[in-house]
Amino acid sequence: MKRKLLLAALLAAMHPAYAQDPTVDARSLGMGGAGTASANSLNAIYKNPAALASLPDEDFTLSLPTLALRVLDADSLADNLDTLDASANQMNQAISQFQATPTSGPAAIAAGDAINNFSNSLALVSNKSLTGSLFGGTMLAIPSAKFSFALALDGHAEMGGFFNYASTDQALITTLSADLAACGANPTANSGSCSSANSQFSGGEISGLQSNFNVRGVVLKEVGITAARHFADWGEIDLGITPKFINLTSYDFATSAQSGDSNVSLDSGDKKETLFTFDLGASKSFQMEGGNLVKTGLVAKNVLGKSTTTVLNNTVKISPQLTAGVAYVGSWFTGSADLDLIKNKAVLEGLNKDAQYLRVGAELDAWGWAQFRLGYRHDLAGNYDGLPSIGVGLFHVLDLSVAAVGKKEAAVAMQLGIRF
Repeated sequence: MKRKLLLAALLAAMHPAYAQDPTVDARSLGMGGAGTASANSLNAIYKNPAALASLPDEDFTLSLPTLALRVLDADSLADNLDTLDASANQMNQAISQFQATPTSGPAAIAAGDAINNFSNSLALVSNKSLTGSLFGGTMLAIPSAKFSFALALDGHAEMGGFFNYASTDQALITTLSADLAACGANPTANSGSCSSANSQFSGGEISGLQSNFNVRGVVLKEVGITAARHFADWGEIDLGITPKFINLTSYDFATSAQSGDSNVSLDSGDKKETLFTFDLGASKSFQMEGGNLVKTGLVAKNVLGKSTTTVLNNTVKISPQLTAGVAYVGSWFTGSADLDLIKNKAVLEGLNKDAQYLRVGAELDAWGWAQFRLGYRHDLAGNYDGLPSIGVGLFHVLDLSVAAVGKKEAAVAMQLGIRF
């Protein structure tokens, strides 16, 4: 399982995801990713900067840390990785034995069978991807009825891998298989086939095989400063902005599909640059009889989009995202829904598909001591399965959430913070 171990090691090596689903805080994840209208001081900087201006009862919030992990295997690539690695190892051994005795019929037949098994295994994983993202950060917020601000320091990483079965390799393997079959049937009469097959091998591998395992990723180290204010003269609306300064490092390299060579260095395929963008948010609250609130929100993230290329000329995109939300906030119950108004573009182009999510969630508050959350995320674009989630908050200090749909996608988040 060299390839699976390689991908896992790369994900673990990242410090800290700009993804189709940008949910990173535990409260929002537990509520299906919703929070544009229902954000509190612990997650406003992640969901909607304007929400800070609608929290006059909170004076100070510190989160240390916020952690999130997400793994996406929509094409079930992981299920076939063991088979591919086993077939690659068997093929290398069979080729080495044939090279040692190129006129042996049994060795030729064994090598041909091993090559065909490897070809079948590679076809199962071709053009399928496995991606993961990590997030880690800290945040300080000071909400106010007049002027609110927050500071966030965090890191995002998104890494993915996929296999490419080159069409030229398919033709080469077909020819090799025919030569080995002829050689195995009668090495003496078909010595030309034996020689032709042997000339395509080197060091137990097929010479010139173009199929590869590509690993691509991006790491973003970010500083965000949020400012928000309530404007009574403008229809009692809250507005907020978060300028973000980002240090971006992209990674891109490939290893041979037949060797499973994991001796690669992140420094061998990295490219660094800096960029600036910002988020804009708006929110408005409506008082109902009994003191409960209906809240609405609108947020535009990464307003200044950025497109760049890796060292292998693949595209990395930081694209704008636009989301609207509505929430009902009572003394013990909060219901929230978010809708992406435009499709969320894949950061690692070619690895993931675009998505447009509808998120719904609910939170039950047990006298301020514990909060229980349920949520569901649905992709209107139809590219990803629905994702249910659950979460819990304890004493307004610790939040934990998990979301999963079979083996295709899983996410966990934890946030430790204090509010006064």
